[in-house]
Amino acid sequence: MHTGLRHALLAAACLLLAGCGTPAHRAAVQTCHDQSLRTYPLDFERVAVKRQRYEQVKDTKCAPLPDGNKSCATTYRTEPVVRLEYQNVDRNERRRDEMTRQCARDACVASHGNPECKS
Repeated sequence: MHTGLRHALLAAACLLLAGCGTPAHRAAVQTCHDQSLRTYPLDFERVAVKRQRYEQVKDTKCAPLPDGNKSCATTYRTEPVVRLEYQNVDRNERRRDEMTRQCARDACVASHGNPECKS
């Protein structure tokens, strides 16, 4: 995977983990994330995922008329269409995120007496 994409994914993960916490909490999350990344490095695996979407399908039914012509009516029905997509999944993400959350919680309790690092 490209280095730029990895950095973007890391930045997004850090923002999600940090949320709107205090500056001290965000600093704890960043420090802990760096430690967690060393313990659980990025490990991408390409997996197939089923995706389903719905499409409108034309359905025309005709019936003969007594005069030899046909009477046709067109309706539309919605049908599911399933296809496989491939995506890269970080196999260590869940463990790394949990380690980061627990580490930040512990650091905030140690430094501020509460898990949010509030003064």
